[in-house]
Amino acid sequence: MPNYYFIVQWPDMRLSTPSWTILPNDKAAIKYAHLIIRELKRVGGHDDPRLTLLVQNSEGKTTSSIPFGR
Repeated sequence: MPNYYFIVQWPDMRLSTPSWTILPNDKAAIKYAHLIIRELKRVGGHDDPRLTLLVQNSEGKTTSSIPFGR
């Protein structure tokens, strides 16, 4: 199973240390990304609607970009 990296991106910068996990496919990675966004918004400090969460596969290709403002 591939690694997926989850990178918080502000309009002018990216989080320098992305989190990652092993998931079976892109669909599972997107579902997991939505969980990450909900948790980050719950704990605070991530309520800027301009934030996005980038999902990258183990080859470094961005498979999805999910806005926090949803």
